[in-house]
This record gives sequence, structure tokens and C-alpha cells, in this order.
Amino acid sequence: MTTQAQRDTDFLAYVREEVADEAKDKFFTVYFVADIMAAVDRVIAERDQARREINVLNRLHDEGGRLCAEAIAGLQRATNFAKRLNAMIDTLTAERDEARREVCINEANHLPTMADPHREARRRGWDCFKEER
Repeated sequence: MTTQAQRDTDFLAYVREEVADEAKDKFFTVYFVADIMAAVDRVIAERDQARREINVLNRLHDEGGRLCAEAIAGLQRATNFAKRLNAMIDTLTAERDEARREVCINEANHLPTMADPHREARRRGWDCFKEER
């Protein structure tokens, strides 16, 4: 299957041959044919350069899309990791607060000077009874 570029090139080569054959006997026409042929060559060169630039742009576009997809996937992984960390922090905070409450309650039950576990928590600078407020 021939591409449009090949068909264009074949057509321009055909035109170049036909014009050159007709102009062999006509000096004046040959002068213009040379100009036309040079112009056609310049147009072909510009077309080829434009195609190369389009190919580069397409590759850059594809690469940019791939990089964006990788960045999105990375952000999703980071978000999931942050959610897991937050869940772990919440669990560990709850366990810490439970242990602190036990300490404060034991202090209140076993020391005659400390009858209030809330007061013991305040003395230690703990906020382990915050959900009771």
C-alpha cells in the first residue's frame, strides 16, 4: 500500500519529467521549468521537514501522556499509603490513650493522694480522656 507521501512524490517526479520533455526544444520554457523544478524541490524539502517535526511532536505527545499516567499512578500510590498511615496512627493513638487511661486509673486506685484519674492525666500532660468530654 502506498502512502500519500509516496503518491505525492511519484506525481511530482512525473510532472518534472513531462515538463522537462516538453521544454527540451524551448529555451525560454526551460528557463522557467528550472525555476519550477527548484520550487518543487523546495516544497518537497519543506514537506519532509514538516513531517519529521510532526513525528517528533507525536513522540513528545506520547511521552508526555506516559509521564502523566506514571505521575497519576504515583500520586494514587502515595494517597493510598497516606491513608494506611493515617489508619495506623489512629489505631496506635487509641492504643496509647487506652494504656494511659489504665495508668491513670491504677494511680487513682492505688495512691491515696490521687483519687481522680482525670486529674492524674492532667498532671502528666496527657489527653487520654478526651473522648469522655
